[in-house]
Parts: sequence; C-alpha cells; structure tokens
Amino acid sequence: MFVILIIFLPIIMRIRIFSTLQKALIEMENMIKESKDIIIEFSKEEDKKIIQEKVNEFLDFFIVPPTDLDPNGIVQKFNRILELSESRFKNMVDIIAPNASTETKANVIMTLKVAIGLNSVYKMIRHNLELAKKTGNL
Repeated sequence: MFVILIIFLPIIMRIRIFSTLQKALIEMENMIKESKDIIIEFSKEEDKKIIQEKVNEFLDFFIVPPTDLDPNGIVQKFNRILELSESRFKNMVDIIAPNASTETKANVIMTLKVAIGLNSVYKMIRHNLELAKKTGNL
C-alpha cells in the first residue's frame, strides 16, 4: 500500500493543482466578461455589437517599453509612450461613449485599463497552465 501511495500521490496532487488552477481561470474569465459588459453598458449607441467588437480588439492593447540600454533620454521616451497610450484610451472612450461627461469618460478609461490588466494576467496564467499540462511539469 505504501508503494502505491508513493507512485500515485504525486499524480493525484498534480490533478488537484491543475483543477484548482482551471477553476481560477474560469473565475478570471468571468471577471473579464463582466468588465466587458460594464464597458459596453457605458455606451449609449444603438449598435452594441460594433462596440463589443471594438472593446474585444482593444483588450489586446499593450505598451512596449523602451529598452534601458540608452540612459540618455529614457524619461522622455517613457513620457512620450505614456502620452500616446493615454490618447489611445481617450480615442477609444470617444468611440464607446462620445456624449458622456468627463467623470464617466474617466470611469470608462479606468475600466478599460482594469480589463486589459485582467486579460493579460489571464492569458499569461492560461499559457503557463497549458504548458504545464503539456510537459507534466509544475
């Protein structure tokens, strides 16, 4: 009996860990769907499908930071990248809720940022989980 436990205990533990991670991924996926729904609710447009497609495309938005090999001017590069990203967020908000107040637009921007963050973490965890399942290595 002891030998059987030594052989099967790691397999059982791996199955439990994978199932726990799978449940967490499902929960994160539901959180992403809720954030998309909240963003779409801000829109007063009649055609919600177009807004939903644009939000889905925008959730894959990410910023590539400059390399730190060039210490001269790195602050200006970061500043420029942040300005461009903020303008991209504002353009997206103008598509989603063009007639909204400034407070509502700020709420939409923050909701978009949260949804993008959740989506990136979800993709990273899902990738690592699939890789762990494929290789069998936790």
